[in-house]
Amino acid sequence: MKRTITVTFDREGNPTVEAHGFQGHGCKAATEAIEQALGTIETVTAKPELYQGGTVGTTQRQTT
Repeated sequence: MKRTITVTFDREGNPTVEAHGFQGHGCKAATEAIEQALGTIETVTAKPELYQGGTVGTTQRQTT
């Protein structure tokens, strides 16, 4: 699976950073620099795939 990081902004300008195609917690390292550039992390939502053994994990982070 191809690794991608998607950054989207809601109508108020709040960003969401979403990692796809990363194994386990590797998404944290991949998105860390982007999150720091965007500001303080408000919430972290781990998707169910993150905890399934041997599968690709993704994490969604909203920053403010």
